[in-house]
Amino acid sequence: RRSNIGSSSMTVVGGESSGDTDDTDEAGGSSCAAAALLQIRGGGTISNDSGGSIRRLAKRYGVDLPTNELDELPSKFASAVLTSSTTSLAEAMQRSNADARFLVVYISRQGSSKANGVAIPNLMSREMIKLANRRPLGKKQNSDTSSYYIWIVDDDGDYDSALKRLKIKPPAKRKSKSSSSKSVAPPILAIVNPSTSVSSSGKLTVTPSVLSQHHCQPPPGSPEVLTSWINATRKRHLR
Repeated sequence: RRSNIGSSSMTVVGGESSGDTDDTDEAGGSSCAAAALLQIRGGGTISNDSGGSIRRLAKRYGVDLPTNELDELPSKFASAVLTSSTTSLAEAMQRSNADARFLVVYISRQGSSKANGVAIPNLMSREMIKLANRRPLGKKQNSDTSSYYIWIVDDDGDYDSALKRLKIKPPAKRKSKSSSSKSVAPPILAIVNPSTSVSSSGKLTVTPSVLSQHHCQPPPGSPEVLTSWINATRKRHLR
């Protein structure tokens, strides 16, 4: 179930994540809904993916999910990937803030098939999931701490509200090769640091700080290029 959190002004709080971790689980763990926002501790299993949003997204863009013999997703994968159809941006930021993680956001209309066909498989790759679950530098080293959540817009109805919430604009449009009269808005790929601030009314709110935005023309062409870009951002923001 989705909830709403009021928006507020942006604040900049930097941070870095680094260190080694185990590879993404290849077996075991129940298939789960990242939307359920259940806390994963020690790489355990979580509830079933009732909405199947991760599977639908993977099927749409030809992603080979790392399921086990029971066709279940490993918990480290399912807990790291959030989709807008089941987890609002406000919920994703709240969870990232509570778990002291950065939030990698990908905002695109579903009609941007060429860009999505490159970016989404890379965002859901084993390399990216491994990076998302790395233990951050400067934090107590235990199995409860990871570095990132990945939030992907899979519903066009969430596109405009996400841009407004993050106060971010897409890069300048380029003309589509298929038609000289049409232009295609590039997707948004950004790293966000949600932090807690006090509103004018004295309430605690979670506010987004956009640490880095990729030009996405084209998006990172491989998992290695994507994780390299993310790591470069981490090095500039010490937590």
